[in-house]
Amino acid sequence: MAIRIKSISDIRRHFNKVVESLREGPVFIAKNKRVRAIMLDIFDYYSLLEEIEILNELLRDVSNSEYSFEDDQMINRLVALDNGD
Repeated sequence: MAIRIKSISDIRRHFNKVVESLREGPVFIAKNKRVRAIMLDIFDYYSLLEEIEILNELLRDVSNSEYSFEDDQMINRLVALDNGD
């Protein structure tokens, strides 16, 4: 999937076309040549929310587990993210 960046003026001029194209992936919106926002298809948005929820549940399960994950670097990084480190 190619990264698509559009200016705010392009979004305004071609709003309906841009919204329809969101099925192909997100559109990054630039203002003054810097990306400031992202437009996502609603299905992609809810999929991301679901993935975040699943990962949070996994982190809680891992954090509450008595098994030692000290040697697993990925688990340690995820737990650190959950703890706000």
